[in-house]
Amino acid sequence: MTQAVQYHPVLINPETLKDFLSLLGKRWTFLIIYNLSIRPRRFTDLKKALGVNSRSLTLSLQKLERDGLIEKVVPQGSNGKRPAYHLTETGEKLVLILGTLESWRKEYKTKTIN
Repeated sequence: MTQAVQYHPVLINPETLKDFLSLLGKRWTFLIIYNLSIRPRRFTDLKKALGVNSRSLTLSLQKLERDGLIEKVVPQGSNGKRPAYHLTETGEKLVLILGTLESWRKEYKTKTIN
C-alpha cells in the first residue's frame, strides 16, 4: 500500500513570491548576477559573456542598480572610463539564495532521472 503524500503549508508569503519574480523575472537578470558573482565585470565583458545586445544589457543593468543588487564603480584616476559592475551586499545575499536553489535543482534532477 502506498503512503499518502503529506502536504505542508508553503512557508513563503505569496507577496514575497510576487516581489521576487518582479525583481528577478527578467530574461538576463540571473545570468548577470551569476557573472558578477564570479568577479566584477565591465559592460563589454558582460555583453560578450551573455551574447546580449547593448540596449537590453543597459536596461537590465539599470534595473539591477535601481533595485540595489549591483553597483557601477569607476576606478579612481580613470577619469570616468572603464567602470565595472559588482554585486552589492544585497546582491551577494541573493547569490546565497540562488545557491540553495541550485542544490534543490540538483537533488530534484537526480530523483526524477532515477
